[in-house]
Amino acid sequence: MDQLQPFVMDLAISNRALGASLWYVTWAFIEVICIWFIYKIHSAYQLPASKLTRYIMFCFLSLCALQLMRYADRVVFETDLLLAIYKYVIVSINISVVPFAMLWLVKDMRADKKGMVI
Repeated sequence: MDQLQPFVMDLAISNRALGASLWYVTWAFIEVICIWFIYKIHSAYQLPASKLTRYIMFCFLSLCALQLMRYADRVVFETDLLLAIYKYVIVSINISVVPFAMLWLVKDMRADKKGMVI
């Protein structure tokens, strides 16, 4: 997504009429594709979905919903009420994965340590 961002931004800026539509719909589409890939990989290899996996899928779904709400807010209704929410929630969702991953990692390490027979 980081490598795609400059390209999508250039397209959005060069075509003002479709710019916002292209921006929000592109990111929503990518987030849905990410959820689908996570699901397919887990299904193909018959992997159980961990708490972290489910949380990451929830984050992608939340980001997708936020993109579509921001699109409706900005393009359809032309109210621009969600600017601050969009700006800070996107970052918050992305950052939130790290502390949750660390929390579950520490919990799993503690559980493994308790389960060890010496």
